[in-house]
Amino acid sequence: MSQQSTDLTSRKTKIAPYKNKVCNLDVMEFLNAFAVENFFDLAIIDPPYNIGKDFGNTKDNRALGDYIDWSLKYLAKCMQLIKPAAPVYIYGYPEILSHLAVRYPTGRQRWLAWHYTNKTVPASKFWQRSYESILCIWKAKKPILDVDQIREGYTHSFLTNAAGKVRNSKQCRYSKGHSKTIYQAHEKGALPRDVIKIPALAGGSGAAERVFYCKNCNELLIGKEKNDHNNCLLITHPTQKPMKLTEKLLKASRPADILIPFAGTGSECFMARKLNINFYATDINSDYVKLANKWIKTL
Repeated sequence: MSQQSTDLTSRKTKIAPYKNKVCNLDVMEFLNAFAVENFFDLAIIDPPYNIGKDFGNTKDNRALGDYIDWSLKYLAKCMQLIKPAAPVYIYGYPEILSHLAVRYPTGRQRWLAWHYTNKTVPASKFWQRSYESILCIWKAKKPILDVDQIREGYTHSFLTNAAGKVRNSKQCRYSKGHSKTIYQAHEKGALPRDVIKIPALAGGSGAAERVFYCKNCNELLIGKEKNDHNNCLLITHPTQKPMKLTEKLLKASRPADILIPFAGTGSECFMARKLNINFYATDINSDYVKLANKWIKTL
């Protein structure tokens, strides 16, 4: 066995107790438990946004400075644990994530927007929020992104007005010389855009995908199953992410091992196992941990 293979086996042994189950640990206690560096292929971080949401046993209303300091601590540890070309995706609102983005090189980060149109707050009588940001950062010169796994449909305008047509190179800022370009429609679709259009799990449109934990019955409930437990204490997560969104981020990186410091209901964990990806996850809320682990066991 080569030295490289031996080192990899040793690293996997050190983190084996945390493999493919959601732990009930504080985020820093969890991250500090890994005696490895440059191991994970991907990290998806969906922390409390610090906007006053009810997460059961944690407060989501820290002073901004305290929240940023806390975020930078767990983010720095995540960056140690991931491989150089592995992306780290962090969910949040732009006005808060921007405080984190300025701490990292602009050439090694990218802003994505998760755009939804099915969630509004009419009482605010102001610009309605229709997107959340996903900050992507990495360590190497170029991150892993398997575009063929996440290509999108072409617009009608491109297919009608551009596909198959010739363009003079001098009209394109990336062109060199005097060659001409023929716009080709790729058989797998267009390159992925940094605006991801997927509905939020709000209202009736997302009801079928929502998961709950009944504390009285110690049961996992999916969608309308909760209607049979109206007199029970149901645990629900206020910011469960859509499976299509989770699947897109996972497929984009071809990971074998993924780090999830805030598991919540376990959407990323569930999709990871569905795609035969190993996950290492934690959540400080014991009810969410029970919910997530029960959900994963249904696969």
